Amino acid sequence: MSDFAWYSRMSYSSDLTQGDLLMQCPIPFPNASMYKAILENEATAEEPVDIKTGNLVVLSQACDLVNEKLDTVVLCPYWPLTEIMKTSEYLKRVFGKARNQHTIY
Repeated sequence: MSDFAWYSRMSYSSDLTQGDLLMQCPIPFPNASMYKAILENEATAEEPVDIKTGNLVVLSQACDLVNEKLDTVVLCPYWPLTEIMKTSEYLKRVFGKARNQHTIY
């Protein structure tokens, strides 16, 4: 049992749903070559796309994901609260003893 009645660890599922945490998710950063390829309706770009990774949470509605009503999925980065507290004295005071919490910006 977890510390929070409203929270529980889920078993693995291949279905993406609202609230899923995607850890170290690849994030493509298109460059000028990619935009040119898109505008000119070309299959490939001259330069490779820069790929970075980040921790993301799915914000798109679960019903839209299940019913495949979306062309894109809305994602938002998140960081452990302990990391955010390193940058903010206010958060250190408010959440100084917090454990295992995350912040979405």
